[in-house]
Amino acid sequence: MIALILGLIILPALLLQPVLMLRVTTAEGATVICSRVAPGTAITLEFTHSMYGGFVRETYRVSHDGTLERERIVTKNAAAAEYYASDGRTRHVTGGYEVLAAPFTADDLVVRVDDRGNHKLSINSTSYRLTETLPESTQVRIHVERMQPAMLSSCS
Repeated sequence: MIALILGLIILPALLLQPVLMLRVTTAEGATVICSRVAPGTAITLEFTHSMYGGFVRETYRVSHDGTLERERIVTKNAAAAEYYASDGRTRHVTGGYEVLAAPFTADDLVVRVDDRGNHKLSINSTSYRLTETLPESTQVRIHVERMQPAMLSSCS
């Protein structure tokens, strides 16, 4: 009986707790991707470097406050790594070169998606080919927002 009463008290509070949603929107405001995330969720943006070729992978984690904290930048080749390393610090790692960059936190990431960059966004183990999703070269904004559970249906 006590468990039932506690459940009736706690359940509404849980249903009213905001959730974190990762949203990718175009400059015009159209939603391209909307996915529920939690603090600690890995977000990886992968693209082809426009000058040096080869992949660039930027890995972020969703923080408790919904910001994106960059954990790592890995590139296929040393020239691309040096391009991103403002102080020139890079190291060879399995599969490429890591940029030894200072910590970076952002409320959002703004990216130009085009067929040259062949952009892919991964949220944990789910990947989205942004180039295939968007019909032409388009600027997108990647950000995390808090939503009330009742508003989740608007995430489309």
